[in-house]
Amino acid sequence: MTTGRKDVWASGDAYEPYVGRWSRLVARDFVDWLDVPAGRRWLDIGCGTGALSQTILERAAPQTLMGVDPSEGFISHARRIIGDTRAEFRVGDAQSLPSDNQAFDVAVAGLVINFVPDMAKAAAEMVRVTRPGGTSAAYVWDYAGEMQMMRRFWDAAVVLNPAAVDKDEGRRHQEKVERLDGYVANNAIFNFGQNVRDSARKHMSCHSQSPTIVS
Repeated sequence: MTTGRKDVWASGDAYEPYVGRWSRLVARDFVDWLDVPAGRRWLDIGCGTGALSQTILERAAPQTLMGVDPSEGFISHARRIIGDTRAEFRVGDAQSLPSDNQAFDVAVAGLVINFVPDMAKAAAEMVRVTRPGGTSAAYVWDYAGEMQMMRRFWDAAVVLNPAAVDKDEGRRHQEKVERLDGYVANNAIFNFGQNVRDSARKHMSCHSQSPTIVS
């Protein structure tokens, strides 16, 4: 008998050295790509440790920003590192957002929607809380390809222990990533695909020992 795997992150201090540093790089390209005018109300769904939220505050000049994440540990981390008075962070579920209809001009989900059990419901919630004419957008890593840090790690892990193949994030998440193309709704964008791959190539060069930022 097998049970479905569940990815759980709870410690911001543990997450940051692993993926958080790369999350901040791709967040910059994503926010610039959206090119949303200043003074808008933003919602960051699955905000995690605050990488995308902080980038929005620094590059998009929002009127307000709310970050929502199911992890109390991540929310605590985000509150601790982001002291901007325009931002607030709440514990919440992407499948049932703690917000009124049309409460935001922009709703985004960075590197998270593939972890949500019901992605269609999360996408519908994003659209629900976004005003008509606003923007809903999500992006995820190219787990099976150009997110080289993870790809190199799992390739090496499977060589050392073939049983690790079932835990390979590329194998487990790629099907979900491909399904994102089906979640396009009115006034919504759900495909940053090629931009994420280009961003990964631009910022990351992976070697046998460690990934290196390329200036």
